[in-house]
Amino acid sequence: MIDLSNKFLFIHFRRTGGSVFCRRYYGERKSIDKNYKESSFGTGGTRHAPYKDYLKNFSNHDIESFYKVIIVRNPWDLLVSDFWAWAYPPSRQAVEERGRLRLVGSSRYWPVLPGRHYTNFREYLTDLLKVKARRLSICDLMHGCEDSVHIVRYENYDKEISNVIANLNMSFSCKRMQGNDLVRDYDSRYGISRKRPIDFREMYNKKTRDLAYQICKKDIKKFNYEF
Repeated sequence: MIDLSNKFLFIHFRRTGGSVFCRRYYGERKSIDKNYKESSFGTGGTRHAPYKDYLKNFSNHDIESFYKVIIVRNPWDLLVSDFWAWAYPPSRQAVEERGRLRLVGSSRYWPVLPGRHYTNFREYLTDLLKVKARRLSICDLMHGCEDSVHIVRYENYDKEISNVIANLNMSFSCKRMQGNDLVRDYDSRYGISRKRPIDFREMYNKKTRDLAYQICKKDIKKFNYEF
C-alpha cells in the first residue's frame, strides 16, 4: 500500500499481519480526513507488489524519499501459515465463506498453485519448490530499498509495529493473537479433527525442513532466521 499525501509506503508480504495494519491505517486516515483517498495501481494482487513496481507506477513522485516499512517473518513459520490458510482443504471452505479465496498460481504475488489443495504438507512444499523461480521472496519485494526500508520482525510484531505507528504520528494499534485466542481461531477455521499446531516446528520433519530451506533460502540467509 502507498500513501502519496503522507509519503508512506508499506511493502506488504503475505502472512505477516499486514492486512490488519493496512485496514487500521486507512481507517484512521479516513477518520481524520473524510476526503482522504487510498492510492493504488492495477488490479488483483497489487497490494503485494514489489518496491520496483511502486517506483515504476508512481514515477512522478519521489518514492525513494518515502518512509518505507516491510514486515518479515521466519520462512519456516510463514510456509506453515501459507499451507493452513490456502492449501489445506478445510481452510478452503472457511476462506470461501469469508469471501477471500484466491487461486492465482500464475501470479508473482501469491503462492497458491492453480486449483490445488493438499492434505499433506510435504506434497505442498514439493510443489512450491517446482515453482520457486516464479514466486517473489521477501528479498524480491524489497529489492532496491534494502538500505532505507524499516524492517519489522513478525516475531516481535506488537512492539515493533507500535514503533512504526508512533513514527507515523498515528494512534491505532495492532496486535498478534496469542494463547487461547489463537487456539479458538484455529479451531473455528480448521476444525478439531486435525488441529493446527501453535508451534510451527511441529509440522516439520527433516525432509520438509530441508524442502522449506530450498524454497526460502534467500530470505533465511538475508534475515538470519533459524529453524
